[in-house]
Amino acid sequence: MKKAMKNKEIALAIIGQAIMDEADIGLAGIKINLVSKSEAKNLWTIANRWNWVNKFRRFVDGEHRFDEWGFSFKADKIKEIYDSIKPLPNKDKDVAFRHLVKHQGKITKTKHGLTKNKILCTLSRDGPMTRRELMYKVDIGYSTLKQHLLDLKRNNLVCICGKNTRDVRHSHRRQADLWSISTAKIA
Repeated sequence: MKKAMKNKEIALAIIGQAIMDEADIGLAGIKINLVSKSEAKNLWTIANRWNWVNKFRRFVDGEHRFDEWGFSFKADKIKEIYDSIKPLPNKDKDVAFRHLVKHQGKITKTKHGLTKNKILCTLSRDGPMTRRELMYKVDIGYSTLKQHLLDLKRNNLVCICGKNTRDVRHSHRRQADLWSISTAKIA
């Protein structure tokens, strides 16, 4: 701990390992939650020393009846961290991390309707997908995808057709919605 507070490379090694082992690299950010408050606080203290994280928090999990402690990484620090620890040995986490880095804070404009058309074509061609899968296929950021899916759903072009039961890695968590082309528009 003392060395990590003084040496950024040591801190990156510790935080990089924690990201690899414990982090949830989500659609819009990275967070680390642990059941052990002291372990989570130690990781947060190291990461906070280098200004990489948001505040330390308690997360109450009503479904599983236990508390977790943790933190999320600042959006503007994700690239700095990835550039220092890349690539991650876990391919899925590396893909998610790279996608976050690529789309963090970037606003790209496309011709009107082009992104929605790419979403519809991808769903039509590849079948039902989670937001994460669709985000990677279409190569757009989470908030952009979320807004487009809401617009497409409002216009009855896409719908939620079920839950993702294919992902056995996260069977203890809430299953992601599967999105597909709306059958009302296909007929």
